[in-house]
Amino acid sequence: MTVSTRRRWRGAATGFAFNRVASEDMLASIAYTLRTYEEPSRGRKMQLCAMRRESSWATSARRYVALYEELVGRTASRRLADRDGTNEP
Repeated sequence: MTVSTRRRWRGAATGFAFNRVASEDMLASIAYTLRTYEEPSRGRKMQLCAMRRESSWATSARRYVALYEELVGRTASRRLADRDGTNEP
């Protein structure tokens, strides 16, 4: 998740978002954004929380590699089982 708002009440939010595509949710997020803008210390706290999060591609890349290896492994195992006649439907 790029933006975290669920922990905003504990001071760990990293941005502004809303879950449902609904005008009520968007307006609530806008209202929260305005309250944050009016209170610079709150905005700075949010900024620092976002800066502490790991946001490089390293984590995503590791996950993609693990998924790729898992999928390739499954495919290779299936091919071997089919070739050996050990693959049961």
